[in-house]
Amino acid sequence: MNIRINGVEISFELENETTAGEVFDGIAEWLHRSGHRLERVTLDSTPIDRSDAVWRDTPVDDVGDLDIDAYSVREKQIKDLETILHYTELLNRVMRDGNAEQREAVLDELPHVADGIRHNAPDLAGLIEEPFTNRDHNDPEVRANGARRAEEMANIIEGRQRELLDPEHEMWVTLNALDVILPTFEEIPGEIQGGDRKRAMESIARFSELVARELRILPILIETRPELETEQMDGTPINESLPSLNELFIELETALQNGDYVLVGDLLEYEMLPRFTDLNAAVRRYIDTSDATS
Repeated sequence: MNIRINGVEISFELENETTAGEVFDGIAEWLHRSGHRLERVTLDSTPIDRSDAVWRDTPVDDVGDLDIDAYSVREKQIKDLETILHYTELLNRVMRDGNAEQREAVLDELPHVADGIRHNAPDLAGLIEEPFTNRDHNDPEVRANGARRAEEMANIIEGRQRELLDPEHEMWVTLNALDVILPTFEEIPGEIQGGDRKRAMESIARFSELVARELRILPILIETRPELETEQMDGTPINESLPSLNELFIELETALQNGDYVLVGDLLEYEMLPRFTDLNAAVRRYIDTSDATS
């Protein structure tokens, strides 16, 4: 059996696989782990329906060619973000200097771009269209607010691109910033109770921003360094620890909304400080600092 991925023949040594379906499953799992998704599969030049069980039982010796077309999720996301970035830059210029016809043309594309943002950066959903919703697009104030939002979005999208293009460097920068802020968690309960709540809230907001970035980059690093996935943190593999870390953030957000600052201090000092200190130390062991700092 000749196996090609995106037209390139690969070497695949059979172990216990005896059918086309078993070979396909092994390759599909490997592609999925490496951040790829399947687009098209053909068996001896015939497109196959992956849900059809008939072809799966075909003996390996009876198959000449297995062709798989796949795409990198990461590369597609980089391209999608590039398209969004170009749009935000155009939207900024047109809102500032364009005429009514140009504004109308650009805003016609806004729903499509908003969908792309929801798909590629769900946490940013709704932000780019908010200044224009139910407002007169020709109003100078609306135009000024829209231009500012477009500029802000462009800066954020550029940051997301850097995370995908150079995850080691972006993780290294993020970990260094967290190393500065984590030790201050022991001071936050006192700041909250002592009246310096503004400074405490600024520290919490900065911490939340950094950790959100760390948790976005971590799956990208795991793609290239799969051994990181099973690195232990408090006796639990990192990949299994992520849901509980997200739950901590939900609890922290709820405590902030309820004004329960005692709980906020306890969560930061006794839960998040030790866990993120351990997580950061574990991640650092898998970053090539010679590349990250260049």
